[in-house]
Amino acid sequence: MSAAAAICCTAQGYYQGQVKAAQPQPSTQTAACWATLTPRLLRAVGVSQGIQPGVSACTKFSAHVMVSAGVCFRGKGRLHFVDDKAKINADYYVNSLLPKLVEDCETLMPNGFTFQQDGAPAHTSRRAQGWLEQQTPDFVNKDEWPPNSPDLNPLDYYVWGAMLHKCQQFVPKPRTVAELRAMLEVIWNDLPHESIQKAILAFRKRLQACCQSEGGHFEHLLRP
Repeated sequence: MSAAAAICCTAQGYYQGQVKAAQPQPSTQTAACWATLTPRLLRAVGVSQGIQPGVSACTKFSAHVMVSAGVCFRGKGRLHFVDDKAKINADYYVNSLLPKLVEDCETLMPNGFTFQQDGAPAHTSRRAQGWLEQQTPDFVNKDEWPPNSPDLNPLDYYVWGAMLHKCQQFVPKPRTVAELRAMLEVIWNDLPHESIQKAILAFRKRLQACCQSEGGHFEHLLRP
């Protein structure tokens, strides 16, 4: 198995849907979905035509969830939902998310793995780094990974974009937090294993392109 295939990559994503209430005036209903970790996901999911004639949609409240997940060559872990209104600081990350993410890695790769995450403050905190040093067979520490590297994390350069595409096509659009969570679960579970493997195998090529560009933008180097 290649080095890239033995890496378990993790990240968090933020998804929000607009839940609507009816008022006079004709209009439509909208829903939005985005992830905070990559600007490529900062765009609308789509438009639903579910409002009856003679009424319009106005925002009643914003239904939003934050998720955490990991992928590797052998597949994907579970989609973990962050507690409502929770702030992902070092304590929350170490107590509530890291054990689940590492458990997923152990299930997918029981013979060993290298744990990789992005440079979010909670991830690079002394507590998180110390926990990973004690609880994982190997991990990429904060000084070995570029601080701003969405193009090097498979979740950022493939998975979140693939989920966004499915969100755009999903009908009916979610109207509640429960429906938003259910939609994300369905989309996550249906992500093709072969596509995730292809994204993982592109990891080495992206690392080489990053070195070639001396840490700058390198997407143009990947084009045929």
